[in-house]
Amino acid sequence: PALTGFKSLYDRGLMRVVQGVGYPSQDKSHFKSTDLWLTGGDGTSANNNIDSGWIGRFLENYYSNFLTASFPLGIQLGSSDNSLGFHGEVEHGMSININGQDPAGFYSVLNGLGGAPPTSIPNSEYGDLIRFILASDAETNLYAQSISTAFSRGINSAGVTYPSTSLANQLKTVAKFISGGLKTKVYLVKIGGFDTHDTQVEDSDHTKGNHAMLLKDLNDSVTAFIKNLDAMNKS
Repeated sequence: PALTGFKSLYDRGLMRVVQGVGYPSQDKSHFKSTDLWLTGGDGTSANNNIDSGWIGRFLENYYSNFLTASFPLGIQLGSSDNSLGFHGEVEHGMSININGQDPAGFYSVLNGLGGAPPTSIPNSEYGDLIRFILASDAETNLYAQSISTAFSRGINSAGVTYPSTSLANQLKTVAKFISGGLKTKVYLVKIGGFDTHDTQVEDSDHTKGNHAMLLKDLNDSVTAFIKNLDAMNKS
């Protein structure tokens, strides 16, 4: 009952439902299940500890020409933890994490964080690590410029009202990036709190409770986001 907006998206052909996303012989661990979900593993001995994420592999395979572009192929919002899903098979910093909702100040904060680089780098494993860190720092500053520029240029449609929630704010930011011309291919947003235990439903009405509240947030936030993109002809 909390997903009436999703029903409208489904009727428009904008939503698909993927069934059977579990894995055999589950060990009941939230954490392992999340890792398998993000890596595309199935829990078997051959596919239980994959180092890369399925989104990262997708980006590497389909957007290989953009791996050295001035914008990140992936952007994650809403979490301070870098998602395993964005890890590539090769380490080349193709995604970036923005924790919080202040991308406009992102560039100014990052610029100059690292200080002056060393003038002499040894030819050793230590030197290789230093070079990697310096390259990552340069990529991050490059990304920060394009992110800040797109955020400043972007707008949100005045006729669309987003809920006052973290997920809605994340999607509002994504809409600004898209509107501002950022060429990032995949955005990852986050809504948590589904480990509800005995507060999942109300005893008197199983359509109410924390689970329904979370689904309503998901429904209202995504519906507002799609309406926003529709209004800007960016769908």
